[in-house]
Amino acid sequence: MIEPGTVGGERPVIELCRPHLALAGLPGAGKSALAPLVARRFGVPAVDLDRAIEARVGLPVPELVARDEADFRVLEGEVLEDLLAAGAPRVVALGGGAVLAAANRAALRRRATVAWLACAPAVLAARLSGAGATARPLLAGDLQDALRRLGAAREAVYEEVADLVVDAAQPLGVMADTLVEALRVRGWGASLVAPAPGVVEATARP
Repeated sequence: MIEPGTVGGERPVIELCRPHLALAGLPGAGKSALAPLVARRFGVPAVDLDRAIEARVGLPVPELVARDEADFRVLEGEVLEDLLAAGAPRVVALGGGAVLAAANRAALRRRATVAWLACAPAVLAARLSGAGATARPLLAGDLQDALRRLGAAREAVYEEVADLVVDAAQPLGVMADTLVEALRVRGWGASLVAPAPGVVEATARP
């Protein structure tokens, strides 16, 4: 696993200047909360993929997954493709499993810089306890154990698609500062706003 807090370095900087930013990670990593904070710093809109799906079909995501996860993943890919087709930059909070489909990962590589919010299952479980996690079919049973299983199953694809890795155990504001500075160093959003002082710089990935 890539150490959280590091910044992806395999792809040339010019490739990182894609129009959108996508936040990936397990449930509880803070994707939906972080997206509007980062979007505000760059003056762009934030979009939550799960909410966009619900708006399209009029049903909550947990119900869609419970009915037929395979059908849900097809719908998820269609909505993601539509969001990424937009020309104007935006910050997209992905669903936890949105990176599982190879077609979704290919679309993200073409159209977005991807930040993986990496965090230990124990921390995620503490955040999600009492926050409606039991309504999510994929988190049924022991919450920490379910998150551990999801993490083990998804770590390789998160690592494959990620340009940046952020330690999601940090306070939300620190996460935002770290990610914003890392993006600015690599040119994402350079034409949108001038850098703000006082942010924390992420460490380069070896």
